[in-house]
Amino acid sequence: MNKVKVIVADIKRYFQERDWEALLRIVILGFLTLAVFSTFAFSSRVFFNNINNLIYFILLALIGLYLIIYKRFVLDKFFVALALFNFIIIASAVFNGKFTSQVITMMLLSATTFTVYQFLILDRRNREHFVSSLVIAGIGFIFYFILAYFREFFTFDFSNRLGDKFDNVNGVAQNLSIIVVTLLYLAMFHNKQYLYIFVALGLYSSFLTGSMWTNLVLLMTVVVL
Repeated sequence: MNKVKVIVADIKRYFQERDWEALLRIVILGFLTLAVFSTFAFSSRVFFNNINNLIYFILLALIGLYLIIYKRFVLDKFFVALALFNFIIIASAVFNGKFTSQVITMMLLSATTFTVYQFLILDRRNREHFVSSLVIAGIGFIFYFILAYFREFFTFDFSNRLGDKFDNVNGVAQNLSIIVVTLLYLAMFHNKQYLYIFVALGLYSSFLTGSMWTNLVLLMTVVVL
């Protein structure tokens, strides 16, 4: 709640000071949060995948605009590694005489990764806000999962594996595991104890998917942490 108040206060101050760069950065972080959430919730659903793609398109366009206007490009070792990776992909496609959808997807993912990386590396605050985006999106997906399976969630109905409304149940379990581990890490090592309740909800949601190996790895990770 305090975090929200700080963000609202910052937005008002940026408007008053006409700090358009800071305002654009906040808009980008908002779409980054939506992008993370939509990846968990919509990316593998036929119709809703279009929403996911639209959010990513707007996000990348905003970051591109930000980088062009304020001329903030960082060409480091990560860029070289990514460029080399794409060169190998393209060379392999040319050698085989065909560009498959998988090749195009990998190139698009690389472009997305590089663009978001450029934004995050610019400022320590961007990286801190990205963690907040992951937390908000993760908690949002947990609540979305609960709403989608409200009856089963609260009646402890283990007769069916849950999660197929979003993706393959094993894929949903993996997403929930990422969320749980992230929240648990922040709760334990960054003194955000209120996150424990969402860790518990996420764990229970993951168990409801019935993904044995994912849940086993998740439990082992929780124990190690």
